[in-house]
Amino acid sequence: METIYRFTALLNLEPKGILFPFEPENPKAIIGFMKTRLILGILSLTALIGCRPDKNFSDTPNIEFSNFDLYQEDRNGTFADIVELEIYFTDGDGDIGLNPEDTTSPNFCNSCPYYNNLLTEIYTVENGVKSFYSDYNARIKDLTPTGQNKTLEGSIFYQVDVTNRLSDSLQFTVQLLDRKLHKSNVVESPVIHVNF
Repeated sequence: METIYRFTALLNLEPKGILFPFEPENPKAIIGFMKTRLILGILSLTALIGCRPDKNFSDTPNIEFSNFDLYQEDRNGTFADIVELEIYFTDGDGDIGLNPEDTTSPNFCNSCPYYNNLLTEIYTVENGVKSFYSDYNARIKDLTPTGQNKTLEGSIFYQVDVTNRLSDSLQFTVQLLDRKLHKSNVVESPVIHVNF
């Protein structure tokens, strides 16, 4: 049985760069020279609980780009342009995500390269030319299932606010890391044309 995980990233693309997400209790993760906001939070975590058969997945996460959706969200009379990325994932030992207290080990401290575990890059596409715009990373909460069967299979719905984008044609790459620092494959979205 597949489990659905829903995350939100609010991203205002501006020419100067991007601000990495941070835990509310730890604003030091903000990169000082970047001026754009990216806030990651869990919108909802819906776990479908019940018996499920054991599946034989690799202990290294595997991801697939499934789909995307475009919509506008009303924010008190101001409309935000949203791109929602759907990423299907599997992990054999279920060690996806980090707890808030996972900040003291050499790998997961606030300034360490593995503090975040959902790695995403944004590209603009103009006249068929793909240009790196910015990268931003998110810290997914611990998703390890309780019980004997630790395998994970599900979809991450990642919502990105692109209201202040530089281009109407965007492309995203995504990679997922587990707690043992196994890196998934990198998936790429199609070119997404955002024109409301």
